[in-house]
Amino acid sequence: MPPLPIRAVLGWNHNSHYHNFLLKQLPFHCENVLDIACRTGLFSRLLAKRADRVVAIDLSPKMIEVAKQKSRQHVY
Repeated sequence: MPPLPIRAVLGWNHNSHYHNFLLKQLPFHCENVLDIACRTGLFSRLLAKRADRVVAIDLSPKMIEVAKQKSRQHVY
């Protein structure tokens, strides 16, 4: 059985709508990835499954704090 699309698992929003498309554009493994406007870090965490290092930035300090809290298990 094929895996469920990300939107089926996480719900739809205007950003997550493009996650599958964007992941298909990347090689299976990346050394470094930059996520600009990361918001809560959802896509950054998906990228972390394919990259050695993900740098996620956002203009909102509050969003960075939320992303850090939700991504604790991915910080090395």
